Amino acid sequence: MKEFFYKYSDREDLIAIRTDSESFSYKKLFELSEIIARKIISIISTKQKYIPIVSSNSTEFIITTISLWNLGLVPVPLNTRWTEKEISNVI
Repeated sequence: MKEFFYKYSDREDLIAIRTDSESFSYKKLFELSEIIARKIISIISTKQKYIPIVSSNSTEFIITTISLWNLGLVPVPLNTRWTEKEISNVI
């Protein structure tokens, strides 16, 4: 699976994500995910495996998810409509 996932990671000519305001090539997507992965390593506990994410559907969510996968961590998407108490119960 990993081999398939990274198959296009060096392709600047292929668009991976396109929104109304921006687009990202596969290469750019993976470059950004590497930058975010380094930031994540600097702020999380080494014991954490599951990482909660509160986010709407967005480019940032996709990049963060790829970053966590690269680190061998498990992203746990949380519903943005949940209350603070509901989110606390899951975390």
